Amino acid sequence: MVWKRDEMINIQKTALLTLFHTELEKQKEHAILWWPICLGFGVSLYFSFKEEPNLLLWSLISFALGTGALTLKKQKKWSFLPLFVLCLISLGITAGTARSLFINAPQIQKEHRITKLEATVEKIEIRENSVRRLLLSDLDIERLAPSQTPHYIRITMRQKQELGKNIKVGDRISVLASLRPLSPPILPHGFDFQRFFYFKHIGGTGFTLSNPQVLETNLDVYGSKLNHSLFLLSESMKEEVHKTESEGNAIAQTFLTGDRALIKEETWLHLRESGLSHMLAISGLHVGLLSATVFFFVRLFLSLFPNISLRFPIKKIAAVAAFCAALFYTLLVGSSVPTVRACIMTGLFFLAMILNRSPFSVHLIASAAFVILLFRPESLISASFQMSFAAVMGLIIFYNSTRSFWSAHYAQEGWFRKIIFYFISVCATTVIATLVTSPFTLYHFQHIAVYGVLGNLLAVPIMAFIVMPMVALTFFLFPLGLVEYPLFFMKWGIETIMHISSWVGSLEGANFSMATLPFGSFCLFVMAGILLLSIRGKFKVIAFIPLFMALIIMWTTNLPDILLSQDGKLWGLYKEQTLYTQEARKGRFIKKQWDAYLGTQESKTLSFSPSGCSYGVCCDEDACRTEINSTKVSFLKRKYSIQTECSFSEIVIAPFYIPKNICHASHIYDWKEFKEKGAHLLWLDKKEGLTATAVEDKRGARSWNMINQK
Repeated sequence: MVWKRDEMINIQKTALLTLFHTELEKQKEHAILWWPICLGFGVSLYFSFKEEPNLLLWSLISFALGTGALTLKKQKKWSFLPLFVLCLISLGITAGTARSLFINAPQIQKEHRITKLEATVEKIEIRENSVRRLLLSDLDIERLAPSQTPHYIRITMRQKQELGKNIKVGDRISVLASLRPLSPPILPHGFDFQRFFYFKHIGGTGFTLSNPQVLETNLDVYGSKLNHSLFLLSESMKEEVHKTESEGNAIAQTFLTGDRALIKEETWLHLRESGLSHMLAISGLHVGLLSATVFFFVRLFLSLFPNISLRFPIKKIAAVAAFCAALFYTLLVGSSVPTVRACIMTGLFFLAMILNRSPFSVHLIASAAFVILLFRPESLISASFQMSFAAVMGLIIFYNSTRSFWSAHYAQEGWFRKIIFYFISVCATTVIATLVTSPFTLYHFQHIAVYGVLGNLLAVPIMAFIVMPMVALTFFLFPLGLVEYPLFFMKWGIETIMHISSWVGSLEGANFSMATLPFGSFCLFVMAGILLLSIRGKFKVIAFIPLFMALIIMWTTNLPDILLSQDGKLWGLYKEQTLYTQEARKGRFIKKQWDAYLGTQESKTLSFSPSGCSYGVCCDEDACRTEINSTKVSFLKRKYSIQTECSFSEIVIAPFYIPKNICHASHIYDWKEFKEKGAHLLWLDKKEGLTATAVEDKRGARSWNMINQK
């Protein structure tokens, strides 16, 4: 009996090992996906460090791990795999460190209320109410050493300064301006403005105090006649768009030139609530549709000539023409990171077609992601990168898995059922893209468009078959001066999309909002998605481990009771799913970010009275008092109230300095604390007491926030 039991155990072990090796073999098909995943993990580690890593050290570590992995690979040993994974992770850290050192963009360290500067106009944005925003380069700022001068600054020209309308890109100007440092994050784990602008080489913002004077015209700001010609073409396109009045002018200008400055907030709101806001971000959708239009019509035109179609590979010729169109469009609309990324993807797509390879391949998406993360590691922390690659990856895997079903049914059906299949595919695409990107949407934007499938089902065909083909036709006919008709049909399509977005967004329950996902929960959701999309076979069940952990963290995490701005002048209380703040004209943007973080509606945010008692807060001219979970809290307005409030409350909060020798409150948050650590979130619990987290506790001393460490 013992012998039989041992035999059964051996059989079970053999079966399990066979199953393991069988499932492991299935992973080879998608093994290349782990290249960008491991590299991206290394990049994420770089951004999570509290101080800048040593470039030489991590370069040597990467080299050593890579050499070891290559040696073991030649010896055909499986032990090369963990070394190779560690090599890619360390390479991600090295790439982030090298990129940061390469940029080395100085930032304005303190506010300059009135200063004179000379600069070259790099870019002009015309915003609502004719307000102009200038991107300036080659700066000479009064009382600022060259080593401390930013590469670029962005300043806003006030509407009353009419003479500024004569300024053109390339002009060398002199102007009085008010400059200020870049703002730190409003919330811990919130959007980091300093980091965002650092990787764009922008070191400060501000506004003009006088009419700019043009010192000289310098068209060499672009470094080439080609780029200057593209700028002139962009301006000419804008003039053509605005020759006739239309609701779609602002969006038409966006599709033709990439300039979104004139799009109204109401339009943004409707598109966001209907799930169509992605149409305004010039990226894969626009570059893909434009290049697909060019590919289709070039191939159609060449097929009309038998001598050409039978002797030359017209499909490959059309692919080259389509990529050239995508490259031209990318340059014209401003070469933003999402657009460049889309152009790279389009180029790889058509390259695969030219090489007679399948363009719908996980190898394609993995290669593109790896190249982008290696040379632009900061892309990893952008919402556009995360959502676009997640959506494309999900769609490629879904359609590759169901290719036989779609091919069999589509080939055998008539034209009517093919149309039905098209709409089914649009619905499937929208559902898959929504599901895959939902963690990113909830984390970055705190809402999901409930009727996004309906909005995309109605709007995407118009975008694909009317708007973007008319964009391509406008470019083609512009040299001939025949853009009137394509612009007319383009604007008609845009207006139709706007009406669709307005109708869908007005449906009851169209917008689902919630509080921001906890950072840990978001990371686990991403991990679960990566495992679910990358792993084949029965090993997919591993993805449910981080998924359940993410749900547990999300359900057990409480929102803060007190929110404090980076200077302590604005504070808010969160109770009973409502945000209460003091009345203040300033700080509207901060309140808006707080509302998004808490998942509250901005229109329902309440303000307590500056004098008297309201919503559990009692205020006078000197301070405000409240009690949260049996803990007394005071918010000071004047220094005269320091001793009184310190003797009354356990937690004292003030936008000015409080000497510790005269205040014996348990917890003090004053000017010094805010200057060192930035914005705060406070949790008050009857059992655990006070829990606090601050912006600088999460960031540390990095290249983009050294100003906060001084």
